[in-house]
Amino acid sequence: MISASAFWNISAQVGSTVVLPCEWRNLTNYAPHVEWYIDSEIVFERKGKESFQGEGYKDRVDIPEDELLKGNCSLVLKNLSATDAAVYRSSLVVKHSKKPVLVQTVKLSVYGEAGINCPRPLILIISLLMCLILSLLMGHS
Repeated sequence: MISASAFWNISAQVGSTVVLPCEWRNLTNYAPHVEWYIDSEIVFERKGKESFQGEGYKDRVDIPEDELLKGNCSLVLKNLSATDAAVYRSSLVVKHSKKPVLVQTVKLSVYGEAGINCPRPLILIISLLMCLILSLLMGHS
């Protein structure tokens, strides 16, 4: 059985790297096949060693294969631009079913370009704490 996490809201600065969280439990012994997408546009897809980067995401997105095998399907998105702000969804393609199973939904907000105000200090502190917590959790996998 796959367990989904809650809806995430993440905010990050233009030019930075962000990790969109995703994990599932009770992974069976097969090569996981995960997709990250916005609406119907594929952002990134990994099935074992094979991966696909969507248009506009080349060399900016990845899910490390070794992490995926542990059930960590978090998407690493580098060099953020204002156009990366969107609602991202991840799905696991289950072997015996043709239909992908939704695992995670993440709303990404991007700030830092001209005309966009920096978030309030409390929001910035909470974002930094979330990044710290995620990095600690990923380090203990």
